[in-house]
Amino acid sequence: MNNLKLRHSTIIRTSILLLSALFFLYFIFTMEWVNGGADSFSHFLINRYSFQHPELFLHHWGKPFFTLISSPFAQFGMKGMEVFNLLCLLTAAYLSSKICTNLGYTYSILAIIMTLFAPIVFIHVFSGITEPFGALLLTLGVYLLSISKYRKACFVFSFLLFVRNESIVFLPILILYLIWMKKVKYGFYLLSAPVLYSLVGS
Repeated sequence: MNNLKLRHSTIIRTSILLLSALFFLYFIFTMEWVNGGADSFSHFLINRYSFQHPELFLHHWGKPFFTLISSPFAQFGMKGMEVFNLLCLLTAAYLSSKICTNLGYTYSILAIIMTLFAPIVFIHVFSGITEPFGALLLTLGVYLLSISKYRKACFVFSFLLFVRNESIVFLPILILYLIWMKKVKYGFYLLSAPVLYSLVGS
């Protein structure tokens, strides 16, 4: 019975994600409007020319980890960046539903719809800004915490500052959570990305 329920839930979750993807792709390839103003185009240009000018992979304003992961998509133009954002948010929505399942919520599938179609999230698909990728990293980190993968979660969280400056507000909360769960030793993995980028920068 549990296997049947799990299979049914997986089918519904997959169907919602596929239909949502088709919905967004239609607008990506039929609309010329881009959200995010000058920031979208600045991020796009940094990503687009990062292979010709490798120093852009360490450009602080462009956000180094965002540039590293999204620059291949930028080679296909702004539409490529929008597809990248869509993939990030679809994955974040899927992980949100899994987090809700892990926390015991009955209608966890609704998290997919609530994530993708929240107005502030919806418009960020059609942009070149860093928020969708930041949302993915944050959601991935929380998902790993929900399955008690503290080391991996802290490693993922360490890259947030190289995607969104504002994400620094989550780090004290995470540290308090690690203290509460008596997992403080894993907090040292929050230094992973800063140490790595310091070495690369050197």
